[in-house]
Amino acid sequence: MFEALTDDPAIAEALATDDPKLSKDSVQAGLHVIWLLLKALEWSKAHEAVEIDGSFSEDRKTQLIASYVDKLKAFEANPDDFS
Repeated sequence: MFEALTDDPAIAEALATDDPKLSKDSVQAGLHVIWLLLKALEWSKAHEAVEIDGSFSEDRKTQLIASYVDKLKAFEANPDDFS
């Protein structure tokens, strides 16, 4: 659903209207980050075996969230050379 919404050129146009400083590349980068976050949170039955059968401890959940916060901060600090 998100992919279908973001493929609509009207979305990029609306974002550009709201903030004229946004370039097409920055809009695409922002949408890509959102896409990655959604994919990271998506539950997949196919991957259930490697996802500890869905039973994360609170410590593991905290660690996973902290790692994504670190990745977002790294992207914010240097979006042109994010790896």
